Amino acid sequence: MDRDELERIAAPHNSKAAKVRTLNEAGVSTTDISAFLGISYQHTYNVLLRAGRIVRTEPKVGKAGAPLLSLAVGADGIVTLPDEILRSFNVTGGGRIFCRQTPQGLLLIPHDEAVAELRRLAAERMPEHASLLDALLGTQPSGSPDEPDG
Repeated sequence: MDRDELERIAAPHNSKAAKVRTLNEAGVSTTDISAFLGISYQHTYNVLLRAGRIVRTEPKVGKAGAPLLSLAVGADGIVTLPDEILRSFNVTGGGRIFCRQTPQGLLLIPHDEAVAELRRLAAERMPEHASLLDALLGTQPSGSPDEPDG
């Protein structure tokens, strides 16, 4: 959408929050709304969150009292996960898991949950390209040879 179209959509509304909601309904991305209205991304996100247009998903936290595991790290940096963990991630025959660094350490994320998070973020932050991401993710299943290592 060009600036004139954004102006036309937002014009009937007096408050920035109403403009944010209306532009979002019209399919404008959160980033583009922020730039157009001259407000922060966080402001736009919070308006959409309060309006129920964005659902914040909290990361799954392990069970309280879950055992603390001590894992050996080889000289080459390789860590071997116990079979129980591999089964819980559905990668007993090999596959891919994802990892995020947090202030508490490394968070291991199953492949399906990482893909679901990517899809959620795409739909939220760039709805006009969410179907492209779905198509790309659908063409490279987990562990495919075309998937980059890393």
